[in-house]
Amino acid sequence: VRAIGVKVGSPVKVMLAERLPSIAEVVEKMGGRCAMEYKYDGIRVQAHIGKDSVRLYSRRLEDLTSNFPDIAESLRARCRHGEAIIEGECVAIDPTGFMLPFQNVTHRRKKHGMDEAVKEVPVRIFMFDMLFADGEDWTSRPYLERREALESGFEIGDNVQMTTMRIVESPED
Repeated sequence: VRAIGVKVGSPVKVMLAERLPSIAEVVEKMGGRCAMEYKYDGIRVQAHIGKDSVRLYSRRLEDLTSNFPDIAESLRARCRHGEAIIEGECVAIDPTGFMLPFQNVTHRRKKHGMDEAVKEVPVRIFMFDMLFADGEDWTSRPYLERREALESGFEIGDNVQMTTMRIVESPED
């Protein structure tokens, strides 16, 4: 299994968060220090960015590229790597950049005229993890190292953003 490896074009089953009853228990389980991020109300995507193309996959490994052609195009244009696999959340936004509820982004999946849908339901991707870049599997590296590589590996702006993250050392933080 170790020889199989991660590669662009072959979606990876996503890691899902484990629920715990309290923030105190989360911090304790993580050894007293952990990264916390906002919960974004969108559609999780795994972006496979190749030299000439981008494919976007859902958490169920369904190809969502046709639903988010603008995100695919922006990721390729803003990626500083030849190839990469990243994870992020596609969130609908209003004209001022305010995030809209989940049901707004799902309209993209129901539209037939995608050019109109892109205009009617603008979307932004909030990236949070790097799984692969330029032939290197990043999945076994520490989270903060992957996040730093993700942020430096992309030109952040417009509809390509990073999630808001903060390191905490107590439930009060």
